[in-house]
Amino acid sequence: MSENNILKLLNIIIELIDNNENIDEFLNLILKLDDVCINKLLFIFQNIKNKNSMNSIIKIINKLYITDNKLSMVVARYNENIDWVKKYKNVIVYNKGDPTNLYKLQIPFTKLNNVGREGHTFLYHIINNYENLSNWTVFIQGNPFDHCPNFYEKIDNLFENIENNLTFNEDFNFLSDTIYYSDIINCPYHSGIPLKKVYNDIFETNEEDRPIIFSPGAQFYVSKKLILTKPKIYYEKILKLLDYDINPIEGFCIERLWKYIFEN
Repeated sequence: MSENNILKLLNIIIELIDNNENIDEFLNLILKLDDVCINKLLFIFQNIKNKNSMNSIIKIINKLYITDNKLSMVVARYNENIDWVKKYKNVIVYNKGDPTNLYKLQIPFTKLNNVGREGHTFLYHIINNYENLSNWTVFIQGNPFDHCPNFYEKIDNLFENIENNLTFNEDFNFLSDTIYYSDIINCPYHSGIPLKKVYNDIFETNEEDRPIIFSPGAQFYVSKKLILTKPKIYYEKILKLLDYDINPIEGFCIERLWKYIFEN
């Protein structure tokens, strides 16, 4: 559970205690919830009229409880229209822009500071859910269709494979209609970025050059098994490359290195 959600839940608990509610059942239930459910609970709690009724809160939690943790979807949103997420379950929205439309659509979200591009969002999720990751996580932009016009088909096939194919074991793949082949010295798709330096900083190497493949837009899915081959501190180190600016140049480098961040 993320630190932000823990603090919000503590505020709920304090309010319940102030109203002399018995919180034992509440505490037992929230320990079962993943961050998807917690975000939905917090969103609903902010909007229900009968906040002081423990029975109403318990009913909400029971409805939200998700036992299936096979696949979740992390959406990095700025101001895109993301009404498409309502088609899917286990969606976690991180918002760095205007939340007005999310309230209108009743889409739960976690607010983040607008720094570090989508790479910061993805790493934030990994770090804050490191002990509670889904078996597979999809990481995508608020508008996934720019780089993946066939997004619905690809993601529906992925859901079906993970739900029904017991032999599915693909640890990483891009969610894009285009794959680029490049290297760390002269990336023709965004010249001038310090790709070589960022690569060597992340992997603590002294590579002069090496080939890389990537998909534009930084959209992919990855298994928990692969994520956990690296310690949490590894992802925290990469996050520090991104959290100093709205649009850090390192963000364009990270976009090209996700495959290697997980597989190296």
